[in-house]
Amino acid sequence: MSTRSGSLMVEVGEFFAEVWVQILPVKTSFEEWAKPGHFSRTIAKGPDTTTWIWNLHADAHDFDSHTSNLEEISRKVFSAHFGQLSIIFLWLSGMYFHGARFSNYEEWLSDPTHIGPSAQVVWPIVGQEILNGDVGRGFRGIQITSDFFQIWRASGITSELQLYCTAIGALIFAALMLFAGWFHYHKAAPKLAWFQDVESMLNHHLAGLLGLGSLSWAGHQVHVSLPIKKFLNAGVDPKEIPLPHEFILNRDLLAQLSPSFAEGATPFFTLNWSKYAKFLTFRGGLDLVTGGLWLTDIAHHHLAIAILFLIAGHMYRTNWGIGHGLKDILEAHKGPFTGQGHKGLYEILTTSWHAQFSLNLAMLGDDKSGNETEWRWSNGGAFSRCKQETIGNWSPSNQSSMVESSSWEALSPTTVVANLSILSLDLSLEVIYGNWQGHQAMIEAAVMGVNGMEQQRNKSPSSQSSMVESFSSEALSPIATFRRCHATDDNESFLDNIAQCYGGCGFSWHR
Repeated sequence: MSTRSGSLMVEVGEFFAEVWVQILPVKTSFEEWAKPGHFSRTIAKGPDTTTWIWNLHADAHDFDSHTSNLEEISRKVFSAHFGQLSIIFLWLSGMYFHGARFSNYEEWLSDPTHIGPSAQVVWPIVGQEILNGDVGRGFRGIQITSDFFQIWRASGITSELQLYCTAIGALIFAALMLFAGWFHYHKAAPKLAWFQDVESMLNHHLAGLLGLGSLSWAGHQVHVSLPIKKFLNAGVDPKEIPLPHEFILNRDLLAQLSPSFAEGATPFFTLNWSKYAKFLTFRGGLDLVTGGLWLTDIAHHHLAIAILFLIAGHMYRTNWGIGHGLKDILEAHKGPFTGQGHKGLYEILTTSWHAQFSLNLAMLGDDKSGNETEWRWSNGGAFSRCKQETIGNWSPSNQSSMVESSSWEALSPTTVVANLSILSLDLSLEVIYGNWQGHQAMIEAAVMGVNGMEQQRNKSPSSQSSMVESFSSEALSPIATFRRCHATDDNESFLDNIAQCYGGCGFSWHR
């Protein structure tokens, strides 16, 4: 291993894997942090109006307004991720602490069919204790319906002491995440090349995060959750059940419940996998005791996807010349109607985090189609990030091959965004409600903000090309586009009208 100019050079065989890390890139200064709005020259000057108060909070995480340096923005986002993880661990810690300190978990665990779960007791302040109800065995509190107790039971937690320990562990991890966020921004910050190494990122996320994560959870379910669940379903007092670590350390204890545990991993390596059929099942349906999915099915599921993710984590080319390159995969996608296909998409996604975030949110929204609220937030965020990418990073040199060159020269980014705003919002509401006409006013109101950008563009005729001048202001108006596209009551011809309207604006539209 050798170092040069703030980077690390690690020799692996005859290849060199460079991990670019800048040491001490940003000084840790409590004096600077104590100044309100230190991240912005304008805000740091002090308040002029009450708007300063809102900007102080709103602009703190608007990294694009702080700097245009992509490397600096990437570091801030990466560091902020650790802060988000810290908040998640803190939230989990609070959840487990409420279960340990204020709940009737142990009473509920002994008789879950007659005792209601409660983890919140309202204090007797000005009569508010009237909200507390009798959930069983003299415990008065607010009955919860969030299934936390069922999750803890399925995890193998049998006492409030274990909830306490889990809460403390989550607090420790929250502190570690805060330290990691500080360390990776102020002590050893990755360089831009590290953030753009997508193949290595995919390998680590697939194999490490998803693969090993699923494998470890499958192991916990097999060695801890399933044995404890057997005791609980049999009516054994939770206080008489061995502690979780005893099942992990004492294989003979597990062998008493499932004889195949006595053989260890031998059946796995000899391909005699039927030995594990008792605790790795594919039954389907619901557990007759709990009313939930069979825990043996869930363990089998996590083991299966762990294997898939571990294999997928070795697919992409990193240090050695084997595996797939994401750029090659994208540019190989060329169909009969898509011209150059995805050429240039790799460069966009590795240089614009707005574009990448937009794509990820769109895929997440598609995955969350069963939840209307999550669908709206994800697709709304995808649309917003796509708009920021279009306005902030557009230039004729990095235009997409999916759109004709003359179209980009004729239409400014704000025009593109204005028209795509209509299409995105319109089709989203059509999918949700199945009827677009009842939401015309709602869509027109949403378009007014985008129309303001269009009016601002029309005030600068000198910046427009000759092709833009051939279009009238009314023709390019988002509201006019909306009305033209909705000038029919025929549901079947709705998308045809959309295609015609946007084709008239210079886009190559294919249904």
